[in-house]
Amino acid sequence: MNYLEWKDRILSELDVILATFGIEQTETLVAELLRIHEQRGKVVGTGAGRMGYSLRSFIMRLNHLGISAYFWGDTYIPPMSKNDLLLIVSASGKTSTVLHFLEQAIKKAAPFTVTVTGDENSPMAALSNHIVKFRSVNGGLNSMDSMEKLNSSQPMTTLNEQAILLFFDIVVMRLIEIMNLNREDIHKKHFNLE
Repeated sequence: MNYLEWKDRILSELDVILATFGIEQTETLVAELLRIHEQRGKVVGTGAGRMGYSLRSFIMRLNHLGISAYFWGDTYIPPMSKNDLLLIVSASGKTSTVLHFLEQAIKKAAPFTVTVTGDENSPMAALSNHIVKFRSVNGGLNSMDSMEKLNSSQPMTTLNEQAILLFFDIVVMRLIEIMNLNREDIHKKHFNLE
C-alpha cells in the first residue's frame, strides 16, 4: 500500500476505536478535572510505555490550561493527598508497575483515582473511583487476545496509544470550552524558550 492508503486505513481504525470511549464516563473525567482545578488540587498521571507517553502529552497540556499536573517519574512532584486526582492509563489494567503505583497511592494518599482502560474488570479498574472504558486492540503484552477486542493492521498496540493521545486531546477541547479559554490564555502558560 502507498502512503495515502495507509493513512486512510489508520484513520479508519482510529475512528472505530475513538467511538468506543464512553461519553458519560468521559464527561465525569472532565468534571473531576475541573473540580480538582477549582479546589487547587493537582493531577498526577502514570502509564507504561507508549501509553504513558500519550498521557505525558496530556499532563503537559493540562498545565497549559492552568491545571496543575505531573507525571510519575518527573524529578519533582509535590506530595499527593485526598484533594488530588491520580490518572492511570492501561489498556490491560494489569501492568504490574502501574498497578503497584496505584495501590501505593491509594494506601498513602487516598486521591480520587481514574483509570482509562480497555478492561473494566481489571485489577486497576476495581481499585479506581472512576473508569473510562474503551475497546482495546489485540496484541497487548499484558492481556489475552479476544474476539471482543479490535484487530489492527498496525504493529502491537499502536492503535491504543494513538487513540489515547487523541482521546486526551478531545478532553482538552472540552476543558477549553468549559473554562472559556482562548489561545492567548493557553500560550501564556507554554514554555517560552523553544
